[in-house]
Amino acid sequence: MRHRSPCIDIADFVRYSGDLALLSQVCEAFLEQLPPWRLAFDEASGAGDRFALGKLLHKMKGSCYAVSAHGVARTLEEAEQTLTTDFLDGWASKAAGLDAFMSRMELEMGPLTRRLENSAVS
Repeated sequence: MRHRSPCIDIADFVRYSGDLALLSQVCEAFLEQLPPWRLAFDEASGAGDRFALGKLLHKMKGSCYAVSAHGVARTLEEAEQTLTTDFLDGWASKAAGLDAFMSRMELEMGPLTRRLENSAVS
């Protein structure tokens, strides 16, 4: 069965991990982190805490690379750069975009994880 994902480069994940079955486990771990990340993101963004935002974005970026979500990781990297270059002018649009990416990842990874688990069982 061929799995498709707009956010995750599945072929890349398999190339580097050697095992598609691991993707389900990695996605589950990623999904468990999303609610606390969203809360921390909202709190730090609302407080204008660039240090906390930078730490969080860096952690999220690493997790995106772990699931081969390279496009999302690049967006997070751009957001990290925005923190240091034009926080006051550019952060609001980046924050809205990042929230949309988190929602997209959550919506995509849940069904993908279930498909991967079902194909492993059959």
